[in-house]
Amino acid sequence: MQIQFWRLVLLLSWSSWRRTVLLITSAALVACDNGSITLSVTDTPADEVSRVVVQFSAVEFEDSGGDWERVELKPELQVDLLALRGGDSKVLIADESIPSGSYRRIRFVIDADSNGSESYVDRTNGGRIALEPDGGEDARPTVDFRFSLDDGDDVALTVDFDLRRGLIEPDDFSDPYRLRNALRVVDDEFSGRVRGTVSAALLSNACEPALYVFDGEDADVGDIGADNEPLTSVGLVAQNGSSGLSYSIGFLEAGDYTIAFTCDAEGDDPEDDDELSFRRERNFEIEEGEETILDIN
Repeated sequence: MQIQFWRLVLLLSWSSWRRTVLLITSAALVACDNGSITLSVTDTPADEVSRVVVQFSAVEFEDSGGDWERVELKPELQVDLLALRGGDSKVLIADESIPSGSYRRIRFVIDADSNGSESYVDRTNGGRIALEPDGGEDARPTVDFRFSLDDGDDVALTVDFDLRRGLIEPDDFSDPYRLRNALRVVDDEFSGRVRGTVSAALLSNACEPALYVFDGEDADVGDIGADNEPLTSVGLVAQNGSSGLSYSIGFLEAGDYTIAFTCDAEGDDPEDDDELSFRRERNFEIEEGEETILDIN
C-alpha cells in the first residue's frame, strides 16, 4: 500500500508538471503572435509659416481584411512638423505590439478645434491660425502602404507629411488651414538620404528656391499638383560663410531619382497646375542606409 501511494504521488506530480509546461508553451505561442512596429513622422517644409503643430491622439493600421488596429497615444502628442526638416523625424509610437499579418493602410487621428488650441499654424508675419484635416475636424489623414509583420518581427516606418503639397492656406483669415492627404511612407531599413549645396550662380535676386525630387532617372518634371508632380520637395537654407545654399532630404527609398532646382517655388499652388521653370536637373541614386552627396552647380 505504501509503494502504491508513492506511485500515485509521482504520477500526479508528473501530470501537474506536464500541464504546467503546456500552459507555459501555449502562453509563449500567444505572446509571439504579434509583431512590433515603430512609426515616426517627418516633414517636407512649407513656405511662409514658422510652426505647423499637429496634435496626434492615435494611429490606426488597416489589415488586408479591412479591420483596423488602433494604437492610442497617451498622452496626446503635439508635434511641430516644420521642425522636422533635413531628415529629422519624431517617433509617435515605439516598439508597439500589434497582431501579425498583412497591412495596407495607415491613418492618423488628429485633435483639431476651431480656436487652434490643439493643432495650429503660426505664420512668419505673425498670427496663429487653427489647423484641421482636409474634410473637417473629424477627418483622418490616410495613406496607402502595404507591409507584412510576421510573428516576433519588428518594422520601423516613417511617414512624410509633405507640407509643401499638403498645407492649404485659407482664403479668409477666419478659416483654418487645411492639412490634406499629402503623405508618403518609407520603410526605414530600405531608405537613405541625399544632401548637398546649390551654387550661388543659380540664384537671382527674385529667386524663391526649392528642390523637387522625382522617381526615376531623367524623369518628366512638373509642379506640385501636376500629373507628373514630385515625390517630395524641399526648401534651401543659407550656409555659414558661403553665398550658396544647402539642402538635405531624408527617408528616400533606395532607387534612382531626378532632382530639379527652381526659383519659382513661391508661385507653386498645390491646388493648381502651375508653370514652373527648372534651372537644373540632375540624376542621383539612393542606397539603403547610405548618404548621397549631390551638389547642384
